[in-house]
Amino acid sequence: TGVDLALIVTEPSLSSLHDLKRILGVLNHFNIPSLICINKADIYEQGAMDIRMYAAQNGLEMTADVPFDESIPDAMISGLPVTVAQPDSKASGSVRLVWSDVLKQLSPDKDS
Repeated sequence: TGVDLALIVTEPSLSSLHDLKRILGVLNHFNIPSLICINKADIYEQGAMDIRMYAAQNGLEMTADVPFDESIPDAMISGLPVTVAQPDSKASGSVRLVWSDVLKQLSPDKDS
């Protein structure tokens, strides 16, 4: 209860697409809007394309993809968010775009 938005982070694989569909079914049942983000989108381009096509065919909103980036495990080891540990990395740029999209979705005047 009390959820305004679900950010679904998936990876480009067949099992992830199946899980994505199940999660979306639950979110639709409860009328919870969602954004889809593909993590490690560049490790299996066909899988990422399949997710994007499914989203487009079903009117689902996508946000920025997060590429595979060694800065993420490095940041985890240091105990810091990647945006702090490696602010200039590709992953950090993508995470900032995702966060910006989340804020836009939550903004009461997003339609203006």
